[in-house]
Amino acid sequence: MDLSESAAFNTLLAHISLDRSPDVSGCFPKLIIESKIGRSGRTWSTPTLAADSQIPMKQMKLGIVAIVVLSLLTVNCSLLGHRTVVFRGTSMLPNIKDGDRLATVTFDSNSPKKLIRSDIVVFHSPMDRSKSYIKRLIGLPGDKIEMRGGEVWINESKLSEPYVSSKFNLSPRSQPAVIVPQDAYFILGDNRDNSADSRIWGCVPAESIYAKVVAQ
Repeated sequence: MDLSESAAFNTLLAHISLDRSPDVSGCFPKLIIESKIGRSGRTWSTPTLAADSQIPMKQMKLGIVAIVVLSLLTVNCSLLGHRTVVFRGTSMLPNIKDGDRLATVTFDSNSPKKLIRSDIVVFHSPMDRSKSYIKRLIGLPGDKIEMRGGEVWINESKLSEPYVSSKFNLSPRSQPAVIVPQDAYFILGDNRDNSADSRIWGCVPAESIYAKVVAQ
């Protein structure tokens, strides 16, 4: 290439248009790419929206506001019903100690409670609703519960309880079998030697259970 050709080449301005046709919702704007070739022979590109594809500023602001509001609602919904409580007492030794902080989730009064055996639940005391207890759910509605020498038998089968320590079950008790009513639960503390629970005041109504422990 001689000098005249090189000069002509270096002053060339190339305009390349890339037209992305919008879909039915107009989501894809037209994009104009302007490629420039300088005297040094190096090139660079500057993409810009076509004039007929610019998003109105008002519409853009409304979109940003909507995204922020939805994000805040999502965060609030995820936190709703979650709270941390401080456990007081010894009825759940050795697993939960006095002063332990427990993460709980509160049940929606309009939705059925999803409880399974061995859940640790928070409930109003059957003797005084101004007080709350945290203990372990043992018997489900319809279960036949019997205490035999400190062991729990459910529907004539011994319940495996790895969370109960023999150190806190030195006074094994036996009690006649009871049938857990519908909409009620049989609840015990892990510290069987020092726990007021369903062995004393009977089954706990489902409506009295308002939260369960999800982490500690």
